[in-house]
Amino acid sequence: METAWLPSSLGGDPDEAARRAVAWLGQKRGVLVCYSMTGPVPAILSGFDRATGRTRSKPHGPTVALLPSFENLRLAVRLSQGRPLAVIEWEAVPLRGWAAGVGAWNLATDGPTAPLSDELEKDIDRLVRNGNNGYGAGFGRTQARSALASMLQRGRLDRDLIMGAVFATNRVSPRGIERLGKLIDTVR
Repeated sequence: METAWLPSSLGGDPDEAARRAVAWLGQKRGVLVCYSMTGPVPAILSGFDRATGRTRSKPHGPTVALLPSFENLRLAVRLSQGRPLAVIEWEAVPLRGWAAGVGAWNLATDGPTAPLSDELEKDIDRLVRNGNNGYGAGFGRTQARSALASMLQRGRLDRDLIMGAVFATNRVSPRGIERLGKLIDTVR
């Protein structure tokens, strides 16, 4: 799947962000995953079929995810069905780790997103293996906490990067990602 993202560091101009996403898609129609079926969106996205987590019918096709939560990003990935996906990040849900994990094109720099280091990929793999229960109480959480403490000692405990990279594996649910964030907060 071709994937691109626009970091929130662009300065918060939603029209410019949407313009870049649509230009990268090369289409003026597709699917828009957003929070609301009726809320305002940049005019350039008005021809897109809207979808939210509450939408009964789910359109498919080239997709723009506008300021997604991890739940809406999962929906956008599913609805794009292997077609291009452009994600416009917002500050509350940093996606740098996800973008690195999936190899997304960076629309702010017009270049590839830097990949995760080999060491960090090993750490992420360890976290994913121990997150099979969504980091609920028990052995998995204990092992994940141990892995995070080790990452802290080695100076690699970047909350946003870790959460996004774990999400990129598509093996931990959005709810599990939220729990992982809370677990990271307890280790710091």
